[in-house]
Amino acid sequence: MRLIQCSHPKITYYRDPLENPPINIDVVTHITKSKRSAYPDNVGHSAITFHFIGGTEAQWVYPFRDKREAQDDPNQYGKKKVVTVMDTTERDEEFDKLVKIFSIPNQV
Repeated sequence: MRLIQCSHPKITYYRDPLENPPINIDVVTHITKSKRSAYPDNVGHSAITFHFIGGTEAQWVYPFRDKREAQDDPNQYGKKKVVTVMDTTERDEEFDKLVKIFSIPNQV
């Protein structure tokens, strides 16, 4: 049994504590980049979903981080507007490490 732990064992999700469980990598069939959101939180948090033998799943949810970026303004041709978007860098880096270290088939 090979257990792995999330870089964030506990986070707060919409005012509630959320624990990211240790995962037995030996029973994982594949992993996916995902998002966790529930009403009234429409933005959500970035996550990694682990798919197990037998069809069950578990998620590691990461703390919300945002970043600002310029996007085309649909109301004004050739103009940009600054918007706040979810920063998934931390989740993406941990996902890449999991794929490399444990050679799990990558499904994005």
